[in-house]
Amino acid sequence: MENASERYNVFVYGTLKDGYWNNRVMTEGGDARKVGDAYTAARYLLYSAGIPYVARLPEVPGPRRLLWPFLGQILGEVWSIDKRSLEACDGLEGNGRYYNREEVPVIILGVEGPRAFAQEAWLYFIMRLPDGLPVRPVDGLLEWDRNKSRHAPDDETSYEEEEA
Repeated sequence: MENASERYNVFVYGTLKDGYWNNRVMTEGGDARKVGDAYTAARYLLYSAGIPYVARLPEVPGPRRLLWPFLGQILGEVWSIDKRSLEACDGLEGNGRYYNREEVPVIILGVEGPRAFAQEAWLYFIMRLPDGLPVRPVDGLLEWDRNKSRHAPDDETSYEEEEA
């Protein structure tokens, strides 16, 4: 039997963040609470083509060497959500089709000591690298900002609606 009170930590770095148009996917119809601002313990690649994509460094030696300077810790938010909200996020992100949801260690800002590193959260990784170069980190950190994105939507249309 499923535990109705089960909670999941999700690390969001783009349109699911507080104040962005897809945040309602987590907050409407489910139980979602913002834990706090955070960043990933490991370094990843961040692409921005209107919406952000986080990717792991590819295993291929050539591209791996070229992409090394673009690795950084991703800034975002951690949300504690219920199963219904997790399923809604999986649907929006196309978990298993466009993104893979994987658990990673994150550091929640304002939390000190070993507990800060012990936080695990689900993060959506793009399955196929987008064209172009990723965003270059500033002081080792990567953050997506709608206002700095080259192709940010002008309205409150969700990514899910844009695909239709």
